Amino acid sequence: MATLEITTGGKEYVPGAATVFSNAFKTDPTINYLLSSLPAAERELYRPKFFQVLASAAILNGGTIEEIDDFKSCGIMMPPGKDVGNPLSWVQAGFVGMLWKLGIGGVRKMLNEIEPLKEGPKAKALLTNERYYYVFFLGTDEEARGRGIAPRS
Repeated sequence: MATLEITTGGKEYVPGAATVFSNAFKTDPTINYLLSSLPAAERELYRPKFFQVLASAAILNGGTIEEIDDFKSCGIMMPPGKDVGNPLSWVQAGFVGMLWKLGIGGVRKMLNEIEPLKEGPKAKALLTNERYYYVFFLGTDEEARGRGIAPRS
């Protein structure tokens, strides 16, 4: 396989990342659950905006977007001590519009149901006060899968 170029960016990479994630997570049960307040057709149209808001929040809170081979695959990395849950960045990232679109129930699912699920495994896997990078999202375009761009370890 040829060497693939990996680049790192910030807010200028948000549209490309949102497109990759929207396609990669099209049938993901967790994402569809979070968007379940919307009818299926509307959910399909809103998913890119949903990922744009989340990617923007990550960038505003110190994250970076790593892309491979012109957005065939990409990931959002959050450095140690950084978190997308910073309410001060939510307005700028577009969470207000997301709240309006998904309703209180949709946002509650994200913040009160899904978000806390990471704490148990994190506590088991990491030592107290251990610093770590957090892979917020990682996705590969469906047509690029199976080519070794972002293989499982």
